[in-house]
Amino acid sequence: MIVLAQGYLMLVLHNHLPFVRHPEYDNFLEERWLFEATLESYLPILYHLDRLNREGIDYNITLSYSPTLLTMFNDELLQNRFKRHIEKLLELGQKEIKRTASKPEHALAKMYKNRLIKMYAFYQDRCRGNLINLLRELKSTGKVELITCSATHGFLPFMREEAVEAQIAVAVSTYQRFFQDKPPGIWLPECAYAP
Repeated sequence: MIVLAQGYLMLVLHNHLPFVRHPEYDNFLEERWLFEATLESYLPILYHLDRLNREGIDYNITLSYSPTLLTMFNDELLQNRFKRHIEKLLELGQKEIKRTASKPEHALAKMYKNRLIKMYAFYQDRCRGNLINLLRELKSTGKVELITCSATHGFLPFMREEAVEAQIAVAVSTYQRFFQDKPPGIWLPECAYAP
């Protein structure tokens, strides 16, 4: 939290995707949403937070992860499919480098392939194939605060009271399963509040 002359600024990055897991198919479109979001958003954020931490740079940030997203990060089938997804992109990247060898976009193809190599190595080495491993580590530094979100990212003001209670109970128990303590806060889906 940054103290300003007239108040405070708190950076909270909210992370959520609906649950997508289809073992009955070898390749499923909705699983690609998870893979693309992980490769383009979740991994780069963690990469840079980890780098700041290793370089001794002080920072504070709050990250919210929905229970569905944490569960997918921890799923062995999805982890293996994500790894395969990156490997296919690396193969495509190599083909693009070859195809564009004498074209102006050659440097761009190399840049993207190098970025993929870096994210793949980071996922395999620092995250050990599961983003939750690094989230636990970053949480332990005190620089990253992790909070939860309702179970299915439902619009809580439109739900019955017992459904709201169930959404929050599942969120808390999922957080406890992965991080061994209670979440210090909750991101309200769609920022929707009801007394």
